[in-house]
Amino acid sequence: MVERGATIIIDGEASVRHEHHETVRESWRRGRREALGQSAWRGAKPYSLAAVARLGAMQALGHLRRSQWDSTRLAGAFAYYHGRYTGFAEARRQSAVASPRLLPRPRQFHKLACGEVS
Repeated sequence: MVERGATIIIDGEASVRHEHHETVRESWRRGRREALGQSAWRGAKPYSLAAVARLGAMQALGHLRRSQWDSTRLAGAFAYYHGRYTGFAEARRQSAVASPRLLPRPRQFHKLACGEVS
């Protein structure tokens, strides 16, 4: 679109709602994977079981408000945050044993950040 002369405007007030149609196990895996990825870049943050309960309940209540009574979605809300809890705990254990960074930065990101790719 830009090559055709269009201008792209980003509205900071805009919001997007999307849904993951996953099983409970897939939700847990996504939460764990995201926590490991976030830890690789920013370090493992403390994440308590109280946070799992609070955030899972908030997300489950949001599903209920939108009349999404599907038990998989409700259980998936808690599974996702428990996966994050597990991922951050795993990252803390790995960083204590190995090095502070779990994963190397992707080469393409480094090139973009340093302005090497046009």
